[in-house]
Amino acid sequence: MTGYRHGAQIATIGIWTRAMTISFFTSNEEQLVRITEQLKAAGLFSHYQEQAHGENIMVLVQTGTFEQREIVRGILRKAGITEYIYQDESAA
Repeated sequence: MTGYRHGAQIATIGIWTRAMTISFFTSNEEQLVRITEQLKAAGLFSHYQEQAHGENIMVLVQTGTFEQREIVRGILRKAGITEYIYQDESAA
């Protein structure tokens, strides 16, 4: 699926969808590696970012469609992540 970014929205084949970021903390290195591998396999690794917060790693995944959000939620569910935050990128 190709598209381009315009403000807080992504144009994809003529359909405008809201860009949202899903943020979560991993509990250990193994879990982080598993999630990273699955995001790569799903083609979402370019939307992936890590941020260090003390000894914890926060992972952010930018999504542009409902389908991408469902894929990320499935990956998190398989990895045992039950708590995550959605951030609408158009929110100020």
